[in-house]
Amino acid sequence: MTATLLASDQHARETHATVVGGQPLSDDQHARETQNGCVVADTPAVDQSSRETQKNSVDGIISSQPPTNFSALPTMAASRGWLELRVWVEMFHDAQLQRIATTNRAERGGVDPGLYQPYLEVIERAENTARLGMIRCYRRVVPAPIREWQKDEKGVGDKTLARLLGHLGHPVHATPHHWEGTGTKRVLIADEPYDRTVTQLWQYCGHGDPARRVHKGMTAPELAGLGKPDLKMLVHLLAEKCMMQKPKPGEPAPLYREVYDTRRLVTAERLHTTPCVRCGPSGKPAAEGTPWNDGHKHADALRIVGKELLRDLWQIAS
Repeated sequence: MTATLLASDQHARETHATVVGGQPLSDDQHARETQNGCVVADTPAVDQSSRETQKNSVDGIISSQPPTNFSALPTMAASRGWLELRVWVEMFHDAQLQRIATTNRAERGGVDPGLYQPYLEVIERAENTARLGMIRCYRRVVPAPIREWQKDEKGVGDKTLARLLGHLGHPVHATPHHWEGTGTKRVLIADEPYDRTVTQLWQYCGHGDPARRVHKGMTAPELAGLGKPDLKMLVHLLAEKCMMQKPKPGEPAPLYREVYDTRRLVTAERLHTTPCVRCGPSGKPAAEGTPWNDGHKHADALRIVGKELLRDLWQIAS
């Protein structure tokens, strides 16, 4: 394995090691990646029209994809496109936060907000510029099969998917990096690329084992094993949008709405097997043997929808 020194303009955030299935990944599988790879446009697509629903073990629900058991996946060609998408996504995120904070200050500062209108307009234009740049980069960089899947699935918006892929990079092909040195001599080193399994993708996006939660005294590797918070939030947003898609009269429910409804039926009468902080008041977890409340059932079903979204995204990108 040969480490490659990145160019000086390829800065990235700190990386951390992902824990999958309770075991740390090898040293070349750091979770926080600088995404500088792009999949060639002729990546084979999954025939969505021929998708057969099969019984599969994704927490006991009906899955839209066959079981995954690949030991090796094809390595994709790389370019700087994924890194460019990540930069646009982060600039859009920063501009969005700045616009929200500035608007709040102007409205709650006790002074006529009209005085700040020229400044607010500049920030709004910056946010719009970043949004357009992000979407254009998404349409240019992300392979056609993924974009076609996004258009076909109700609730999967291009802006939210662009943000997800900006933070994630390619769903299968990962390009990990790590920092070496200190101070002015600190440099970012490219590690050996690898291909994720669907289980690793779930784990990295915070949709692995639901029993693993943040608790006092966790180590950095343990926190890293819970996944990347930005990705978990964006997958949750996609799942919520898909859950909101209701069937038209005489038509079947949209795919991910059906996944949500199926999971709610599975947990309709479920009881706690351990004390549950989600269902009890603060400081008083719900006791073992008590039923799940509606909020717990809803959050659980959204998690399953998120896992199915990621599974399909991974399958299409493979």
